[in-house]
Amino acid sequence: YIIEFETSSLPDGYQFTKINAGNEAFDSDASGESGQSASFTVSTATGDVLTIDAGIHTNCDPITAPGSIGYSQSICPGQVPNEIETIVEASGGTGALEYIWMKSISPGGILEPIPGSTSANYQPPALFETTTYRKCVRRAGCVTWVEPPAVLITVKDTCGGNFVSITGSIANQAVELEWVTGAENGDFTYQVERSATGEDFFAIDVMLGHGVTNGFNNYNYTDTHPRNGTNYYRVVMKGTNGFEMSSDIIKIMARQPGQGNLAVFPNPASEVFYVDVMKDQFSTGEVAIYDVNGKMVKAFNVEAGNSGPRMFLIPDLTSGVYFVKVIIDGDVKMMRLRKE
Repeated sequence: YIIEFETSSLPDGYQFTKINAGNEAFDSDASGESGQSASFTVSTATGDVLTIDAGIHTNCDPITAPGSIGYSQSICPGQVPNEIETIVEASGGTGALEYIWMKSISPGGILEPIPGSTSANYQPPALFETTTYRKCVRRAGCVTWVEPPAVLITVKDTCGGNFVSITGSIANQAVELEWVTGAENGDFTYQVERSATGEDFFAIDVMLGHGVTNGFNNYNYTDTHPRNGTNYYRVVMKGTNGFEMSSDIIKIMARQPGQGNLAVFPNPASEVFYVDVMKDQFSTGEVAIYDVNGKMVKAFNVEAGNSGPRMFLIPDLTSGVYFVKVIIDGDVKMMRLRKE
């Protein structure tokens, strides 16, 4: 036998839930395309008890890439952490994005939802325990959440000799960094690091510490050649005994004269490339990739948001030369891109 649920009877904007998803209470026994169940046999005099049902939900065009959030950080007991922000927004699918944030104070423990946390970013309160935070995101109409990698906020036992703050600003196309540490009980070095994405950092300089001190220590550094666009900075404090600690990560926008508000990198690219949007706020935009014959081979939507790089996946493109066209708020960037 086969039982068929008429697809024409579905309300507008609804579809069958996923067939045989493993939870009899929530999945569907009907195929989303035909409305038919799998075939089954009813035997004589065996007392078969069969439950064939079909669940429905609003149409769903799901997310294909969950994006990323940042940043893991270390704080003193009772300190308010920096806001956990979206580094790369979730992509793929259509429809409005929905969010819920989760947390756990036990390493590897069960994450619990945070009431009212329905925004793309989340500001944790003052913390006294090390806490893991994770953002769940889905498209409106979908039932399944996807999750970027979690963020860990470590609450230190003591703050002596540790970072107190780090700030940055732009002056004459250079980036001025300043950071403050607590009392230092030995010889430390400070490695200044920079990143274009907020994830892969490289060292740009190393400075010597002040030696053994009892009070606060002030340091500053000037990056005279920041990259055009979004720059992420952190300072890594290193001791002679193997001690190492990183400051919080800060984001600085460095616009070079005549370079416009859009940048595309890296070039050449392999699996991904980024579009760096140098605007505090922007509305939706689009990215299109053309081959050397002028044929569009890939297109992406860019959702409204804040300044910073957006990641685009291109693992399916064959190696060769392409042209990338970016349009955001009237700004247009056309760039030759080599795919390795």
